[in-house]
Amino acid sequence: MAARVLIVLAGNVGPASLAATGDYDVLFRTGLGLSAARAPVVQAHRGEALPEPTLFAGVVVSGSIAMVTEARAWMHRLGRWILRCHEAGVPVLGVCFAHQLLAVMRGGRVADNPHGPEYGSYTLATTPAAASDPLFAGLPRRPVVHEQHVQAVLDLPVDAVLLGATARDPCNAVRYAPGLWGVQFHPESLPVNVHNAIEAMQATLVADGQDPAACRATIAASPVGPALLQRFRRAICGLAD
Repeated sequence: MAARVLIVLAGNVGPASLAATGDYDVLFRTGLGLSAARAPVVQAHRGEALPEPTLFAGVVVSGSIAMVTEARAWMHRLGRWILRCHEAGVPVLGVCFAHQLLAVMRGGRVADNPHGPEYGSYTLATTPAAASDPLFAGLPRRPVVHEQHVQAVLDLPVDAVLLGATARDPCNAVRYAPGLWGVQFHPESLPVNVHNAIEAMQATLVADGQDPAACRATIAASPVGPALLQRFRRAICGLAD
């Protein structure tokens, strides 16, 4: 039973991406290289019950169009459950919204990014700590990553280890505790997902003084995304092919 990775949805992709690639669970399964049987899904934002953590070798929690600062009841439930996973020794990778939720649950601070929304493909500058991190070790030092977020982690918890930053987001990849990682970037996303996110957020980007066309022009392939997910599956969760 434990030879599975649970995919927890905190939201869903937009209509254009849903039609093009499928929802977050499809994208994560593809990146992890796991079938639906080996990577079941639960939709936490829809109130579905979160299972016993020890039934799984690891957990991946998705992004969301919702904001952590909205502090909805389901977010609190999900955050407490993630901490239960950690206490039970089950590794967790939180992505985008879930990265921010981890920061808040561990005592950090999340708010609108003072550098503005980050949409497009950016260079992630990894820190020296990433070279010896169980998840990031062996990955490129300055990979291209996909970003699509308005809020960001502004203050890290005191015991967190910074693993990577982008030009707009100084807390883009973090190890919050052993076995507990958060990344603001989207390792599951394909270029088409980033393109669709920019299209959906054009008004917000323009209001911030950004040119959506310039954001679209940054979009590039991100091989580090699936590499990170594969490393989480194999090296962290111990799941073979």
